[in-house]
Amino acid sequence: MAADREREQRFRRLASASSEGIVFSRSGRIEEVNDQAAAMLGCTPADLVGASIWDQFDPSARDQVAQRIANGFVGLIEATAVRHDGATFPIEARVHAPGTSGGPTVFVFHDVTEQRREGERRMALEVQLQQAWKLEAVGRLAGGIAHDFNNTLTVILGYAELAMGTPDLPPRARSGIEAIAKAGRQSAALTKQLLTFARQQAVEPRILDLNATIDSTIALVRRLIGEHIRLIWRPGAGVPPVSIDPNQVGQCLANLCVNARDAIRGSGDVTIETGIVTLPSTDPRFASCAETGMFAVLAVTDTGHGVPREIRDRIFEPFFTTKRQGEGTGLGLATVFGVARQAGGFVLLESQPGCGSTFFLLLPAVDGPAADPDPEPVPDTGVTAADASGDGRIVLMVEDEPAILELGRDVLRRHGYVVLAAASPLQAVEVARTFDGPIDLLLSDVVMPEMSGPELADVLTTVRPGLPCLFISGYEANSLDARPLGPDRALMHKPFSPRDLVVAVHAAIGRRGTPNGTGH
Repeated sequence: MAADREREQRFRRLASASSEGIVFSRSGRIEEVNDQAAAMLGCTPADLVGASIWDQFDPSARDQVAQRIANGFVGLIEATAVRHDGATFPIEARVHAPGTSGGPTVFVFHDVTEQRREGERRMALEVQLQQAWKLEAVGRLAGGIAHDFNNTLTVILGYAELAMGTPDLPPRARSGIEAIAKAGRQSAALTKQLLTFARQQAVEPRILDLNATIDSTIALVRRLIGEHIRLIWRPGAGVPPVSIDPNQVGQCLANLCVNARDAIRGSGDVTIETGIVTLPSTDPRFASCAETGMFAVLAVTDTGHGVPREIRDRIFEPFFTTKRQGEGTGLGLATVFGVARQAGGFVLLESQPGCGSTFFLLLPAVDGPAADPDPEPVPDTGVTAADASGDGRIVLMVEDEPAILELGRDVLRRHGYVVLAAASPLQAVEVARTFDGPIDLLLSDVVMPEMSGPELADVLTTVRPGLPCLFISGYEANSLDARPLGPDRALMHKPFSPRDLVVAVHAAIGRRGTPNGTGH
């Protein structure tokens, strides 16, 4: 008997020291329980002794656990336990049930609420990562397509403008050429949206007060969504400054509000709100975010029909749309996604079918005074294509796209420039080495085989020091490898018009006081 009491006391000490809950039951009634089990169940050991073991399980789990115990189960089970206040929580329990052999059934269990939450967070992050990889791949493809389109559009718009300058052009021909130019400009706008999605759009970020920037655009948004939609604007307090191009804020706000309008059948509300969040956050709307730090939040909420769960993984893909043909390009949300990523932020969606949707645009908070979101426009220099006469100045033009090379040569020659044309960087190096005369400007594409435009410029300036350079690119950003242009270098984006080209060449040459030497 003394040995039995010693074993019992030893067990009680072990059970008391255990971090897990321990319960002994017999014939469905609890005989013994440690303090940890009682604490997890929200009561005292005295409350549990004599109580039904099955009352400690959620009704959905009782039958399954009871069946296993009746069959003499030994092993691990997952179930849902019930606290004495009625709240439920998930548990993992090691069970030793003797079955028909007699003896108590032993449960050793612990609360796995945090493990489940962590698992859910990890799964959500994996889904986000997979989505980011997919959209990154689509973005690279979109950027490449936009580059090729910009080359083609440069030729279309360029020759359309030249044709419009033909003397005594018949009205019918003029109308047709104007239609070609209009279609080209519309296509150029689409490629710009593609570049935004691909994070390759040229931007001028400034430190902005988000509330003031939205204030300056809210009147335009009201006109966009129509009188049948009530627009509610709720600026938050203490919203931190952000670094972003103010035009992109307006673009995102317009796209999100038009998307919200289109989700509403008949009349309804679109609410614009701003706020602040620090990640990681306990706010369930942002609990799955992997990013850290302080963010300004722009939220657009509608009272529409919500986004079906089965398409949520695709809504930021370019050209994906649920609208009927002709009602949308499928680039609105893709553009918002691209702007957010380019600014170092991200976009989240919260939606319930039949209950509307909220899109959250999160932008990193920055330090510094906010700039005017609507600054004074840069004064026009007054230089026109007619003023920008070449006067025999010599331009070395390097372009691997034959149609653009021919267009540029034709345009510049019409305006009095002498053009040395090269279809590749190596050919340009040879021309610069052998040409016996001054070269006033290098006009070069950026992305080419053999070497890039900036690399070519570095080579040529060793032969002809101080040679000014004007780069042309179908990629609107990151095309110069993030190098500063410097005083003798400038960048022009495709598609460009003949007028744009002539004015840019005139300005690039004008930055130098004297013609370039021969290098001999």
